[in-house]
Amino acid sequence: MNRAVVCAVLILVIAAASTGALLLLDRSTDRVFELIDNVILAGEQGTDDDVEAAIDELEGFWKEHYIRLSYLVQNNALNDISYAVAKLRPLYEYNADDFIAECRGIRYWVSLIYESQLPKLHSIM
Repeated sequence: MNRAVVCAVLILVIAAASTGALLLLDRSTDRVFELIDNVILAGEQGTDDDVEAAIDELEGFWKEHYIRLSYLVQNNALNDISYAVAKLRPLYEYNADDFIAECRGIRYWVSLIYESQLPKLHSIM
């Protein structure tokens, strides 16, 4: 009986930790999406100062988000996303045609990482 209680408690703790990690990831991912959308909007309609501010905010938040994700996700895509975020400022400064495409690519990779962390029944069995 004691073993069953200990096992049940352990399972509940694991489930709670997993749920908490997923909620944290969900909120952080939503914020990254919002910041990327701000960069895209500023790039399409804003002034140079607006774009610089949006990129600064995205870079700052991505550094925090990267640290959170590195505890949860073992994925080389995190480094690729960090590289893409770092490329945004030079792409904009040199009026590169693929600035908006790079932003959308970052958004896509972040969404893939989030989706890969969602629990799926086939992963359990």
